[in-house]
Amino acid sequence: MSLITRPQSRRRFIGAGALTILATALAACSSSSPAASPTQPAASSAPANTPASPAANSITTPAAAATKPAAAAAPSGQTINLRFWTYYEATARASQFPALIKKYEDANPGIKIDLNAGFANYSPTVHTAMLGGDPADLLGITQYDMREYQGGNLLADLTDTVKQSGLDQKLYPAAMAGTTMSGKVWGLTDALRFGMWFYNPTAFKELNLQIPSTYTDLVGISKTIRNAGKYPILWGLKDLSMATNVLQVIIPQVVGTSAILKASAAKNYNVPELVPVLDMFRKMVDDKILDQSDTGITGQDARAMLGKGDSLMYPSASYDIGNIIILKAGIDAFKEPVLLVDKPVVKYWGGIGQCYCIAKASKQFDATAKFLLWWFQPEQLKVQIEKSGLVSSEPEANTAITDPLSKFAVANLDKVPEDGLFWNNYVPTAESQAWGKAVQAVVNKQRTPQQALQDIQAVFNK
Repeated sequence: MSLITRPQSRRRFIGAGALTILATALAACSSSSPAASPTQPAASSAPANTPASPAANSITTPAAAATKPAAAAAPSGQTINLRFWTYYEATARASQFPALIKKYEDANPGIKIDLNAGFANYSPTVHTAMLGGDPADLLGITQYDMREYQGGNLLADLTDTVKQSGLDQKLYPAAMAGTTMSGKVWGLTDALRFGMWFYNPTAFKELNLQIPSTYTDLVGISKTIRNAGKYPILWGLKDLSMATNVLQVIIPQVVGTSAILKASAAKNYNVPELVPVLDMFRKMVDDKILDQSDTGITGQDARAMLGKGDSLMYPSASYDIGNIIILKAGIDAFKEPVLLVDKPVVKYWGGIGQCYCIAKASKQFDATAKFLLWWFQPEQLKVQIEKSGLVSSEPEANTAITDPLSKFAVANLDKVPEDGLFWNNYVPTAESQAWGKAVQAVVNKQRTPQQALQDIQAVFNK
């Protein structure tokens, strides 16, 4: 029985493979949709970044002679070209990818990997390429898109590849559960995420503030912060992605992820039970915790203001650790999240990271699979997490973590229950974006929570 229909469980994120349950819960939703039509918005016939034209960060370094033969090496005199797309930014989380790819190419003569990282219109471009039968061989996509493409029979089955390598026994159970559907493995995720309430300790000390534990505490310190001419919380809600992601903080406590999935499955968000989600944003604005001006500020600027002490708190998740580290401002995280309601459904939130999948249309499955398995060895993952702040899906790789924030995330991964899983990993993109727009409209007072829910509901009429 799925989470949606059975009594709520408190099984934990790492130990129990909770992601399988939510994936199963959505099976009924996706099965009613045309199998070959993922709900990711379609791109124009000529997207800004076409699959045939790798971005400027594409790897072009010729492969050097290896010191020993490699299983993935191309036949003598031939070159195998693999295309690798990732939504990670070339100058941020993918900054270490070129060096790693060069390392692989040097060890595998005849293998050339074209990297295309973080280009504009990424998801629509992937969508167009997948449906057009000419996608990259290796794709970094969201968990939701992975499920949609698998439902459309567009992904290669990695079950035998992963199990024969033993990698399924090396990753956290939740990492494997997140990319397993109907007993088969369709991808590998590189990271696990834990919800974190970031704050500026220096600014807290200057204003002689205590760490808040409850909503009442939050209201109290917000008054002091406002009087000092600063913002209590800035999220950067001008960015639709930020407006969508901040719901990861609110939904688990107020209604739980299962309530959103139930409404999505029924194609009915316009129900009284969900009003408190958006009403929390209305309440936070009225109580001077949030500011209407947040909808005019980008996420990058909001984080910069946190670093400068112009804002004091930034509730998010461990995927933002890399963005926090580069501030070099000594940003820390509360040991426990602030309880926004008296009786939260759950306290903690989290989910899985980018999913690496092989397109079924790839003509180079064997070579791509061998590269993927190499990419997920601790030696390579350690390099990635040392620079990105990510928390790896592979426990051994996490031994390379030295940053206190990342260590904190690793130590708390097992606290995330099913109802705290990232809701937007389990609903169609059009729906999650509609929720983000509703947050923006409520915060800037353009719509009431009830009206904003009606706006979300309209997505089903398109």
